[in-house]
Amino acid sequence: MALTVGIVSFFLSSDYEVESSAATDEDFVIEGYRLVEGDGALRPALCLADVPPGPGSPDGGLCLVNLGPGPGVSSEGRPSLWACELSPRMRRRSTSARSADLADRVANAVQRHYRLEVAIARLCRGGTDFNEMLRLLELETGLVSLLVDKNLRYIARSPSFSGLNAWFSESDVSMDTDLVNELVADENFVDAINQRRAFYYHYAKEASYSACFNIVVDGSYEARLLVQSRDSQRRPGLLALAELVGQAIADTFALYSDAEAEASAKSDLQECVASLIKGQPAASDARRRLATAGWRPEHSYRVHVFSFMEAESESVTRRYYTDRIARLFERCCVLLEGDQICCVRNLSLETTRVDQAQQRMVLFLRENLCLAGTSGDFHDLNELHERYGEATSALRLGAASGSMEWHFRFGDFALDYIIDSATQKVSRSELIHPAWRALSDYDSQHGTELLTTARCFMEQRYNVSHAASELCIHRSSMLARLERIRDISGFAWESWDDRVHLAISFMLAEA
Repeated sequence: MALTVGIVSFFLSSDYEVESSAATDEDFVIEGYRLVEGDGALRPALCLADVPPGPGSPDGGLCLVNLGPGPGVSSEGRPSLWACELSPRMRRRSTSARSADLADRVANAVQRHYRLEVAIARLCRGGTDFNEMLRLLELETGLVSLLVDKNLRYIARSPSFSGLNAWFSESDVSMDTDLVNELVADENFVDAINQRRAFYYHYAKEASYSACFNIVVDGSYEARLLVQSRDSQRRPGLLALAELVGQAIADTFALYSDAEAEASAKSDLQECVASLIKGQPAASDARRRLATAGWRPEHSYRVHVFSFMEAESESVTRRYYTDRIARLFERCCVLLEGDQICCVRNLSLETTRVDQAQQRMVLFLRENLCLAGTSGDFHDLNELHERYGEATSALRLGAASGSMEWHFRFGDFALDYIIDSATQKVSRSELIHPAWRALSDYDSQHGTELLTTARCFMEQRYNVSHAASELCIHRSSMLARLERIRDISGFAWESWDDRVHLAISFMLAEA
């Protein structure tokens, strides 16, 4: 991340009216970020410190060090901290009496810039909601902004842009016609199409400055971002902020500009897998097409089904997540199945360790508010339809269980699946063992705990002494209760079928 003290000064000036002597964005450059290991006892603050030489600072020396936790941990598991090497000009200033005060203020500014970058990156994952991106920029920095296409039609704008630039707009969708004509006739404005970095455009008639960034996709100029301070003048860090947001917009344009065409072009592997998931007979050349992709009958496979907790109605958003999931695992096949995303992994072709792949998946689920259901492993791709059903069932049952987990394996919900399937057409009460109902009725009428006793006896593996200890009663009392259970319900503890039926009855009653 390229960060300048100009950006920091801009953040500070909006809060504290701290004036910066920086004439351009290049003043007071923080020469690089790196992580250093620190003592967890250090207080969260940003201070001046000497650090040892490292990749970001070959000679070591005076640095601005944020003593709060960094974005990760070191290889030894200790907290990692942000460190920024100061330019010589900033080092000289650091010896002043205001250095401690400046450090505290810069700490807040650095964190705000970091939050802005992280938030914009998350918005990029959400597709093409550029209005939200510009709203976020205004919220964090006070800057107003506008995104226009190459014909100067509005694509997005921040909430306060039109209010501060009434002369700019003719309608909600376009610039003032006279202004458009002026800009088209302005050689500086037209020639700026060739700019590949952020630049200032000066509109002399209104004495205003806009930091601009051209959105270029595959060498073609597509749009332009304009970012302004509220007084429409140059400000330290303004160009760098315009470039930060502009580059995020450009990346999103590049990623999704031809997404519709890409979505319609499915590979042979995807077509084969899609047919098998739907339970359709595989084409006669399916084995050859799968072999071309390196998928063979002796390989091991696993199915994941992903569902997002926030509605993902835009197809561009779902395609983005499809791409992200495809990068989680090697040589997998990812398909859109309605509102869910299905991923079929070829475990035999993966070189990543199983625990590393699982860790990446869990991190993805948490970061993107996503749930996933997983099938058991299998070898025969003709089972893909059934295994896809396993994954979707695990996802459905896991989500309904109220669990705080993000990932649900079918093996953990097999018994729930049996009960769920059994009760699709038959009432639960009809499936409960008659002895369970008899004991439940007796307990209700007499205030006894025979049903609890029966369950405890089963959970303690039919050991009388253990069950009595668990219920805090004497062993002889436990034997008496078991005899009463037999008398009231006619239940035969010797029968395997009856014991299994009664155990399932407890689960049916609780579901």
